[in-house]
Amino acid sequence: MSGKPTFWQLYKRTINKLDERHLGEALELLQELANVLGDWKLLDEVADVNSAYGLLLYYMEQGNNDPAREQQHTNFIATCYNIAEKAAQTERALVTGTSARMRSISEILKDMENLELKNITSEPCEEDANKHVELYTELFNASYDSFLWNDEAAAQAQEVIDSALIAENDKVLMASGLFINCLQAFDARKIIFFADNYSTATSSMLRIRMLVAVAFTLYTYRNRLFAYPVITSKLKDLCNNPRFTTDMQNLQKLIIESLSTHEVDRKMREEIIPAMLKSHNFNPEKFGINSLEEISESNPEWKNFEQQVGKLAELEAAGADIYYSTFSTLKRYPFFNNAANWLYPFEENHPGIPKQIRKTGLKGIANALLKSDVLCDSDKYSFCMLTTQMTDVQVNMIISQLPEMGGYDTAIAQTSESTCRNYLRNLFRFFYLYSGKSKPANPFETDMSLLDCNELAEAFKDKTEINKISAYAIKKGKYDMAISFLLLSETKGFADSEVYQELGFCYQKKKSYFDAIAAYEKANALSGDSKWTLQHLAQTNRIVGNYKDALNYYRLLETAKGEDAKIAFRCGECLVHLESYDDAMHEFFKAEYLNPDMTAATRAIAWCSILTDDIKQARKYYDKLLLKEEQGEDLLNAGHAAWIDGDTKAAVELYSRAYAELKREEFLKRMQSDKEILKTHGISNYDITFMSDIVIRKKE
Repeated sequence: MSGKPTFWQLYKRTINKLDERHLGEALELLQELANVLGDWKLLDEVADVNSAYGLLLYYMEQGNNDPAREQQHTNFIATCYNIAEKAAQTERALVTGTSARMRSISEILKDMENLELKNITSEPCEEDANKHVELYTELFNASYDSFLWNDEAAAQAQEVIDSALIAENDKVLMASGLFINCLQAFDARKIIFFADNYSTATSSMLRIRMLVAVAFTLYTYRNRLFAYPVITSKLKDLCNNPRFTTDMQNLQKLIIESLSTHEVDRKMREEIIPAMLKSHNFNPEKFGINSLEEISESNPEWKNFEQQVGKLAELEAAGADIYYSTFSTLKRYPFFNNAANWLYPFEENHPGIPKQIRKTGLKGIANALLKSDVLCDSDKYSFCMLTTQMTDVQVNMIISQLPEMGGYDTAIAQTSESTCRNYLRNLFRFFYLYSGKSKPANPFETDMSLLDCNELAEAFKDKTEINKISAYAIKKGKYDMAISFLLLSETKGFADSEVYQELGFCYQKKKSYFDAIAAYEKANALSGDSKWTLQHLAQTNRIVGNYKDALNYYRLLETAKGEDAKIAFRCGECLVHLESYDDAMHEFFKAEYLNPDMTAATRAIAWCSILTDDIKQARKYYDKLLLKEEQGEDLLNAGHAAWIDGDTKAAVELYSRAYAELKREEFLKRMQSDKEILKTHGISNYDITFMSDIVIRKKE
């Protein structure tokens, strides 16, 4: 018997109902949420919305025409989202006890400014440095654990950003705390704060942290943005800002890079051909299909694709996947027990860095490494901790084993792109490796195509940039994301034959073969001279069982390329499916002529000879195969040919050798799978059973 739903089950159901715009059901669930908490303020808020919604329904029932009814409904939904988030934050605070110990951001700001004023007039001491760490930690925690903002709370955070006494590193740390908090509880005021400060930020680091906050939160809450026109209006303004569109495009590329860090190959690489398995007369093993299967690879004709990927070579070399495994084990130092330190920009004089390093500094390549953007801030702190336990020789040995380390002898100027990459790496490590404070759902565990959020999609306007992103997504195997950007190209009228080739390629990799065929056909219509397109049209049609169309495309490919053994073989394969065995045999003989070493052609001739009752020829070709190499399938088929030919002794001997190769279970399975073929030659099911028993008794 199932018990009552938990708070979080009720919360999730409430959000789902609001996403679906089912206000009545959502209000019932909100009532339950507030009852679970026993919070009378929330109960009053739910009652107010319920009463107002009841009036709206009453006036509608009375036949009153209210043109503002839909907007009122949307406003009620926004209010209910806020009530649900308040309830969720109250529940978290009850569990963690955070509300009881938090000071306001304004109080923390005052202490930070006083400390900074003191340091202006006197030399900073170790005690003051440690005090600064305490204060920025408190600021981060106050941001991280903040409740939904009112006007006062928003003003306090803005005071920090505007303060001339607060260091940039402290400002960006607060931004990170607010961002993570917003991932845990949607807060429209915080999102507006991120957007406004993105526009006004004078430093790249602050601008990028605000950008990431905007993009990640809007993507996370994309299903509820309909209820917040103030946010959608703000995003429209941002999307008209060229710097924002450039930053968003870079962010999407770097998100792909981050997502590839823990990439798991979820897609099977072997192609399944159900139509073949259903055919009595066709079995892939009979024709050596596995040895001839074309592998779908990117088109060498894609000049644009290769150029764009070439431009992104630095992303390939500098992705989180290169360094994450190296430094993930170096996060056990006490320094990383403090959540704020995971996201605090690297400072050479940070009191968390061992004193001997702060006094003497690191030398040579180790020093250059810390001044470059090769490692993210979190890894630089790890590296400093590590060096205290090693000699200079050992340190340089480790550095020499890191990719791309050889040329870093001078500091590298930070760009917006490198700043963004650095921050995403810090976030990635925080979400995967930090186990202290409770965290929101890990955003890196979703395939984050920013196009899925309509409000963010408006930032992607430039044809070249869209091509870069889709090319890089293909390079990283993120085919769903690549498809979304390729379809955007089509929608915007940018699509050419290469776009449709890439689209077909992505669909084919996802085994969405009919979609792949449709895309390849568009590519072929725009540029009918591409051998790559013809090959993939033939291949995908063959996979889905459109053998007539596949054969036509193979014929066109043969005309374009000239006579080719593999193409001839594939033509023969399609003809077998179409039961044109004589024509198929012609193609297989051609394939063998063009490539005498093509074992698959020899095997196909042998099996087709059985299908066309040319048993002497079948035996001849199986003998030819077995002289090269004994395979279980060939021995079994040779046994069939001998038995059909009336040579029972030879059949028993060949079946016995096949049994030794295939083993009992597989041998019996193959014998049964070929019973229809044997039956057409007068061999009954009883005979197959008798023959199987003869072989088993001889071998066991």
